[in-house]
Amino acid sequence: MHLAYADLHVMTELHSTGKWESLATLYFSTLAAGRDIALRHRGSGQWYFGLPASCPIAGRGWPADAVMKGGRVIHLRPCLESRPEWLVISDPDAWEALTYCWHSPLQQKLALTKAGHPVSSELGICALARSQPTKLLSEAASQAFWDIPKAALVWFGKYHGLDVSTSTSLMELLKALVLHILPKTTDARLAGILSLRLRNFDIHDDILASDECSDLIHDKDKQVYEKARQDMDAHEVERSTYLNELVALKRAKAKKAPPIKSASGRRFPSSFPGGSLTSEEARLYIPEGTRIYRDDVNGRWQCTHSLYGRRLTKSFAYMLHGFENACKLCTQACWLEVCQFHGRQPDICPVQNLFAPGGETGSKPEGSQPSSSASRDG
Repeated sequence: MHLAYADLHVMTELHSTGKWESLATLYFSTLAAGRDIALRHRGSGQWYFGLPASCPIAGRGWPADAVMKGGRVIHLRPCLESRPEWLVISDPDAWEALTYCWHSPLQQKLALTKAGHPVSSELGICALARSQPTKLLSEAASQAFWDIPKAALVWFGKYHGLDVSTSTSLMELLKALVLHILPKTTDARLAGILSLRLRNFDIHDDILASDECSDLIHDKDKQVYEKARQDMDAHEVERSTYLNELVALKRAKAKKAPPIKSASGRRFPSSFPGGSLTSEEARLYIPEGTRIYRDDVNGRWQCTHSLYGRRLTKSFAYMLHGFENACKLCTQACWLEVCQFHGRQPDICPVQNLFAPGGETGSKPEGSQPSSSASRDG
């Protein structure tokens, strides 16, 4: 049904403007589905929050009111009385975009109080501008084109005269597009932009992949379930291939890899201990950019990081792995994520026995005592 409405809207707009030649470039409408972007036509003051859309020739946007100060966009507020609108983008140079992050009423109240400004009793949710308006295509390139499908990226490349095809790897395709659209991009910034693409790969769903889940699926849904598993496996292969190419690129470009710091701000202990650890004690062994905590309520160790621009988590259950081993696996996961992000090998880890197969654990940090209570700081 949405596709029919989108087609009708596109045909109506092209008929009213008479620009039927624009039909050949409507693939640019997929840019409206970028993560956390607001966009507007350069000839209009109306902003829109970009929304996902199932139609490749028309994007979706929720109208927003912009609050300006000194010619700069400070924040955007959704027009709650409005409804999503179709956005037809045939010329990306005629559109501009900015990135934003949502701010709750409580966050706004704290910020206003800290700045000494009066606080309204009718604060609603708003989006704080994280950048200022720039060309839509430039914003998309700086964000590794979010999770826009490869087919659309190939079309973008051919439109710009690049020698790309469906056989071109996702890594090479993105490199070519980014360097063409942002020609002054340095090697370091290119590696950083390409890393952002990893934030859009979904983490492998262990529940969907399990045999137990398969046993619970009704017979009439088996075909849909199998297709979902195949799509998930293909997605994981694409992520793994992209990650390997990104790591190889970073290793080739790195002149001298910077040292990895401790999340605790202190020197890493020389060996991983045995026994019961608290969250604070476990934090001594993980690298900067990651977090770890012990969750006794749910019986697991959990680690998180936001290296790729969004929060990703991984956990290991006491019942499945054992308490001590779950903690060690969680610590290893932190190191593996950081090493992959920086294009380095886990053997740089200064905690000597962390990755040793069957290695003996050392003693706990001096002054530490086992704790039976959960220390949570998620």
